[in-house]
Amino acid sequence: MYKINQEKCCFLTQFFVDFELGRYKDHEIRYNTEGKILNHKEEISKRELPKVVYNSIKRNFNSYYLDDLHRITDSEKVIYTIELNSLIQQDWDLITDSNGNILSKTAN
Repeated sequence: MYKINQEKCCFLTQFFVDFELGRYKDHEIRYNTEGKILNHKEEISKRELPKVVYNSIKRNFNSYYLDDLHRITDSEKVIYTIELNSLIQQDWDLITDSNGNILSKTAN
């Protein structure tokens, strides 16, 4: 299933398409008015995380389990968003770059 939406923001028009490939593989792609891809957000599994990203998360958040993982690609970089959940500690929303550097950590 796919859905096409149009957003108007800051005098620019963007289009985005939401679709699903396979089971639980959600994608969202944003386009500008010329049809150029601005970014691509895709749901990924833990196995699809680069080893350096996974190792960085496990080194810093060993007692957490990973949930709701996404890879976001634009023309210049790739980032990963991950929910870190724990039964006894604060949950976190984490953003890392493709080298495993933590760019953002927000309490969930």
